[in-house]
Amino acid sequence: MSRIVWGLVLLVLAAAPVRDTREPARGKARLELSETRRDGGRVAVSFRLANVLGAEALEQMRSGVPVVYRHRVQVLGAPWRSKEHASMRIVTTAVYDSLTQRYELLRTIELGQRRDQGHPPLEVRAQTESIEEMRAWMTEFDQLPALELPETAPDAQLRVRVRSTLGRHYVLFLFPARIDVSAERRLEP
Repeated sequence: MSRIVWGLVLLVLAAAPVRDTREPARGKARLELSETRRDGGRVAVSFRLANVLGAEALEQMRSGVPVVYRHRVQVLGAPWRSKEHASMRIVTTAVYDSLTQRYELLRTIELGQRRDQGHPPLEVRAQTESIEEMRAWMTEFDQLPALELPETAPDAQLRVRVRSTLGRHYVLFLFPARIDVSAERRLEP
């Protein structure tokens, strides 16, 4: 009988993961592709996140703990053959400095599939006292560097996928699981 009780307790714990305080705000987090444009061998992408940076994340940020979001932008081939033709990694970080009462913001952009390939990372730093400017920095991505397509990339059936990692939660207090949102759109030739 006691084995059955312990089995039910473990089942309940496994079904109810513990939330991390950096989990997105109430309501489901969304990633919206606002623009995907191809101009010859270059692809321009703009996107934004909705329903992120909840009260817990802002409180954690104000206590000096950085909030970090990681994004991966990919130009892929046909759905049945997901070859990656170009990619970009973006890491955005925001932390509140209670001494100066400002948000320290950092955005790192890496073009290419690996660090030893492609361009060196581009780092953009900023400071602001406005919570709205900080929120825009963490959730709106316009005027990103264009992705360069190789000459071997096909003209048809390309698609753009953006995947954002917003934090993690824990299952059974031990096993981390990422909180991801993604969006995909066909790229018109």
